[in-house]
Amino acid sequence: MTPTSSEDFNSFPDCLMCGDCCRINVISMTEAELERIKDYIQTEGIQPIDYAGERCCLQGEDGGCMVWPARAQICRLHHCKVPRRWILDEHPEIHVEDDVMLVNMHEEFIGTKAS
Repeated sequence: MTPTSSEDFNSFPDCLMCGDCCRINVISMTEAELERIKDYIQTEGIQPIDYAGERCCLQGEDGGCMVWPARAQICRLHHCKVPRRWILDEHPEIHVEDDVMLVNMHEEFIGTKAS
């Protein structure tokens, strides 16, 4: 199946969910993506993990993403071996929003500044 939007596009369908891509704490996303993640966390009863801002607090202890179905486009387009620019060049049907913000995941979901 050919992806039709960023919502159903996964550039790395063989993802092992190793968590290497989650070793960052600040990611870009739209307000709508942030709200989708917050809704998913609430609906699923997910408890973010306090990693003191050293990595994404939505990465499970097993290394996998706890919000995989609701993750932001930047996460959906991550590929361990292929730059995102190449993915976007090969898939012009994917629209990347201009209105993105940088979200400190620790501050947003844990609620305190990382020490």
